[in-house]
Amino acid sequence: MKFSDVTKLVCSLMCSAALLLCPVTGRAALFGEFTLKDEMDMGREFDALVRSSMPLVEDPEVKNYVQGIVNRIVKPLPPQPYKFQTSVLLEPSLNAFATPGGFVFVHTGLIQNLDHESELAGVLSHEIAHVTQRHIAKRMERGQAISLATLAAAIAGLAASGGGKAGGAAMVAAGWFSRHAQLQPDG
Repeated sequence: MKFSDVTKLVCSLMCSAALLLCPVTGRAALFGEFTLKDEMDMGREFDALVRSSMPLVEDPEVKNYVQGIVNRIVKPLPPQPYKFQTSVLLEPSLNAFATPGGFVFVHTGLIQNLDHESELAGVLSHEIAHVTQRHIAKRMERGQAISLATLAAAIAGLAASGGGKAGGAAMVAAGWFSRHAQLQPDG
């Protein structure tokens, strides 16, 4: 078994364990409201889960490069209730994702396989739009409960599939984003 396969297996197992151990507040499902604080709490918990279960790139040049692109994307936006934070995952798949609260994750495989910074900016803009449009919060408010465990399951599916169409299908199947929400950031 290659290192990448072992990493994916460990990540999948850890994310599966989160299904049982890491519920996020159910207030939205009970009262029909999912506040910005709830989003930040969910995002922080998921950020901690990803950081503890997936290898991160710690090179300040790479981290600052990606954060700089995100900063340029969000600068012209109306004031946001949270600061967008980026992390680069040491993962060969061509993928990026964002969680509630402005946590944006990029796989090294995506960065290494693009021809121009504008391509990365396009992907990051798409992910930022999911956050600014509050797609997960809106689902919570409609009573379609989603938990940290569901988000973890989506990421486990992505890690296990290596991204691509199968990974995207795993995210939609896990309920992270509806098809409409996935297309909305693009126009």
